[in-house]
Amino acid sequence: MAKSNLNFDKIKKYLFEKDPKLIRIILDKNCIFFFDQTKFSNITLSLHICESIVGQQLSVKSAKSIWKKIYLKNNKNTLKTISKFSINDYKKIGLSRSKISFIQDIARNTLNKKINFNKYYYMADDQIIEDLIKIRGIGSWTAEMFLIFSMRRINVFSKKDNGLISAIKKLYKINNLNENRLNLIIKRWEPYKSIVSIYLWRALDSKII
Repeated sequence: MAKSNLNFDKIKKYLFEKDPKLIRIILDKNCIFFFDQTKFSNITLSLHICESIVGQQLSVKSAKSIWKKIYLKNNKNTLKTISKFSINDYKKIGLSRSKISFIQDIARNTLNKKINFNKYYYMADDQIIEDLIKIRGIGSWTAEMFLIFSMRRINVFSKKDNGLISAIKKLYKINNLNENRLNLIIKRWEPYKSIVSIYLWRALDSKII
């Protein structure tokens, strides 16, 4: 894996000054390694999208369980398998008819070279989201997860992610989090909103907050 060109110490100091509440969740753990300079193949990026669609509106545990039944430890073979699965096959592993259709379209169009996710390495975040949501089954949440986990973009926050919203409510002790308050909070984290998002997810999972 390629090294990140980000300076963790400087970023940590910057975030602590902008928002001291983050000290509690960042502690001494380093997540900057995640934002390396690795570039994935079109097939791998396609699978990332398929996995995100599978995980829509599911718990992390359920999504991982379903994806484990689909993934064959070979990216191209996995795409081929997805493209050929029948509805009955997918029912056995717990996917809805609509999700079947969405990921099959993506798999087939990737294999037929009608989709090229590699072009996103040369596009801005908002342009990528605008382009992705034109694809059936991809909404803003899936596009934002793609930006964070596949494109490794460092300044993305998903307002539609229930985990992130829950983490913010707990960290800031807010019962009713309105849009204006949320915007003020996440504005402090620019240009490192993705990095803070990773820490919020980890803090929620490890019950730090």
